[in-house]
Amino acid sequence: MVWKKITIKRLKKQGFSLVLSGGAAYGISHIGVLKFLEENNLQPEEIIGTSMGAVVGAFYAIGKSPEEMERLLKKIEKMDLFKLKYNNSKLEYFKLHVFLKDIFKKRKMKDTKIDLKIMTTEMKTGQGKLFTKEDNVLIYDVVLASSSIPSIFSFKKIKNKYYMDGGVASNLPVEYVKKGNIKIASNVINNTRHVKYKKEKGLFSQIKSKFSTLSNTLYYLIENQTNAKIPYIKNLVLIEPNLQGQKRYKLENYKKLIKKGYDEAKKVIK
Repeated sequence: MVWKKITIKRLKKQGFSLVLSGGAAYGISHIGVLKFLEENNLQPEEIIGTSMGAVVGAFYAIGKSPEEMERLLKKIEKMDLFKLKYNNSKLEYFKLHVFLKDIFKKRKMKDTKIDLKIMTTEMKTGQGKLFTKEDNVLIYDVVLASSSIPSIFSFKKIKNKYYMDGGVASNLPVEYVKKGNIKIASNVINNTRHVKYKKEKGLFSQIKSKFSTLSNTLYYLIENQTNAKIPYIKNLVLIEPNLQGQKRYKLENYKKLIKKGYDEAKKVIK
């Protein structure tokens, strides 16, 4: 059963888990959800994230407030973190990787203020792997694994196994929530489809065009996968900000994205 609304009083009484979906720059709207929760003294017992949801969730879990995250975005908005770099036959978000490494440093999954869980997909089996504090691994490594789009970015090796984007297995991993908890899920890729296609000239332009096509295809599959399971999840509170028309790989609209997440959380949580 999906609840369209829930009260602050009930969340404080029963306790809840927070699930943050993947979605590239769309995931910045998760910061708005966190901002609303924090303003109302609502702290999740655990945070479960995929891809960009893993990034935002990990920031919050190590103690970065929504305001600190917003200040970071203001500082780096001109850096173009999602600019692709071609390296050894693979595309990489080089600037994003450097930025994340500087934030997480040598922190491990157990070194958080809030219980953190990150969704990945094991390359060999295609099965989901949820990394938790029980796994003695670096947050940085798991976040990169959770964000590695298959066939485009390099798979991430962790303890002799290779992992790729968590969205392949579960972009909104509500099924991994602690038993008995209310599930607050922030889903940022529903109703965000926008496909543009034009014939490109030049090798790098063609590679970027193929990336865009594959990325859109993956988003369609993920959206369908998520929508198929949502009706069967119990005690689910769904927050889905309308991000139609927002840019998936640009940071300049971060204030608008944060506000959309905040406003949608405010509508759902009374």
